[in-house]
Amino acid sequence: MRFVKPLAITATLLFLVSAAPSTRPAHAQVPKVTAGEVMDRETLKGFVTWATSEFAKITDIATGSQILQAFRVEGSDWNVGNMYLILFATTGHVFIHGEDPNIDGRVRGWRGALRVRGVLRT
Repeated sequence: MRFVKPLAITATLLFLVSAAPSTRPAHAQVPKVTAGEVMDRETLKGFVTWATSEFAKITDIATGSQILQAFRVEGSDWNVGNMYLILFATTGHVFIHGEDPNIDGRVRGWRGALRVRGVLRT
C-alpha cells in the first residue's frame, strides 16, 4: 500500500489539529474507527477523531494506563501495521510514539532534524 506512510503522517497531523480546543462537548458520542479500519482519508479522519475522543475521557491514571498499554500492541484498536498514532506535546516533543517507545520524549531524530518539521515537510 503506497499511501500508508502519507496516511500515518496525516494521522499525526490530524491528531494535532483535533486535539486543539473545540466547541464540541468533551464527551460527545464519536463513532469508533480503529487503526485497522483506515483505508482512505475519510476513515483516517474518523480514526483520529475517535482516538482524540478516547483521550479526552481520561480522568485518572488507571484509565490512561489502560489505553497506553494497548497503544503499542500490534492488532489493537490503536496500532495495525503501519497505522498508529504519534502524540506530540505542544513543545514539539514526541510525547508518545505508537510504534517505537525509544522515540518518546524526543524532539530531534537520529540525524538531528526537528521531528515535527520533518513530519510537516513530508
